[in-house]
Amino acid sequence: MRMNRPTTVLAALVVAACSPGTSGEGGHESSHVAEEKSALGTFDPGASSASTFVDACLLPDHVEATFQPYGGIWEGDEGVTSPLPLPFAFTYLGSSYAHYWVTSNGELGFGRVVGGPAFGRTRCPLADAQITAPIVFVYATDLLSSRVCMTTTGAAPHRKLVVTWTDAHLYELEGAGYGTSDLRFGVTLSESTNAIDIAIDRAEIWAPFWPGEPVAMGAWATVGLQSGAASRAFSCQSLLAPPGSRFHHDP
Repeated sequence: MRMNRPTTVLAALVVAACSPGTSGEGGHESSHVAEEKSALGTFDPGASSASTFVDACLLPDHVEATFQPYGGIWEGDEGVTSPLPLPFAFTYLGSSYAHYWVTSNGELGFGRVVGGPAFGRTRCPLADAQITAPIVFVYATDLLSSRVCMTTTGAAPHRKLVVTWTDAHLYELEGAGYGTSDLRFGVTLSESTNAIDIAIDRAEIWAPFWPGEPVAMGAWATVGLQSGAASRAFSCQSLLAPPGSRFHHDP
């Protein structure tokens, strides 16, 4: 059964956000343009990365993901695609793959066995021993009604697979009636180099009962890589993934 995050945890996150020198997993570059609208917790990042974010949903020939339910829950809440053919061979953390899949909860996995962790949740620090699938935590959290688009750009041997999650909403705010949210983020896989680039474009949070800024900065999400015991965490439920963040993995 899904459990909502208690308000005591939220209070702790607020303290962390206000404390100088907050530290966590490194290895990322980020820019953050944000404005707190009021003491009620509205957090609006504006268009901090609109000029550089690549939205697959706006590119020609994009395909929208068709989700199937998993875990016995509606696919708009807990959805995963069938295995999809990669447009090029891709090596991820030491293994080569020909197929990938995506979930409604902000994850991209490799291989023919599909399905991320329940409700997009991970245990920090990575690696999470409960997760055995080779998976990219693009912005792994419990999401509702994500629209996901995929497209391939460029020409061989320099093609890119671009995947974007847009119109995504946090279940723990909207499903429980605690506030509203609007998120957009994506991942790009590069042919030949096997590089992975993750971009967090938008995280608009309105939570009238607590400050929304810690949530918008990534306190409820995991951004990173994992395959078995191998992992790399950019931000594991910490405050290192605000809107405008860019994370790069170069094998």
